[in-house]
Amino acid sequence: MIKQALAALVSKDRSPHIALVEQIAALIKPRVYLEVGVYRCSTINRVAKHASTAIGVDINQDALSHARGKNIETVHGDLNVARPSLEKYRGLIDLAFIDGDHRIESLRSDFELLSPYVSNSAAILIHDTWPGTREYSSDLYCSNSYLFPNEINDAVDRMWSAATLAAHPGLTMVTRRGILPSWCDQVSS
Repeated sequence: MIKQALAALVSKDRSPHIALVEQIAALIKPRVYLEVGVYRCSTINRVAKHASTAIGVDINQDALSHARGKNIETVHGDLNVARPSLEKYRGLIDLAFIDGDHRIESLRSDFELLSPYVSNSAAILIHDTWPGTREYSSDLYCSNSYLFPNEINDAVDRMWSAATLAAHPGLTMVTRRGILPSWCDQVSS
């Protein structure tokens, strides 16, 4: 059913991930939304209305100039540059969207830099993780980012779990393993 819904979105919209990320934000209502790689701010501009604060991080200053919304903060640079700005949001980022450099090395670095700042129940969305053809796995498009979800699921520490929507260009959701709603009493036996 999800695959058919994605296919319907793809036929109407060249960037179906924008609507999906916005719908997830509407459900989660994140305190803080963080987006790495804003392109022309199409996603962050739509998602920001569902968040108290939205932060866009991009190495392209021109891309950041398209941000609209009083609650959108921008950081020119990568996540390494953004770390001091993120410190005040440590543990408050409930939703993040990584759509920067699609090479697995960069994705791994972005994920590792972002992890300490997200809340325990955060969802981290990663774009371009299901290239539809071999051609789309080139560095011009999705690159080798499709390898990252399996790396998350196979990790020794098993702190995170990833699920990928298998429809081009792919969207992966990563969450902490074993999370429970905040109202659950944690009783050790």
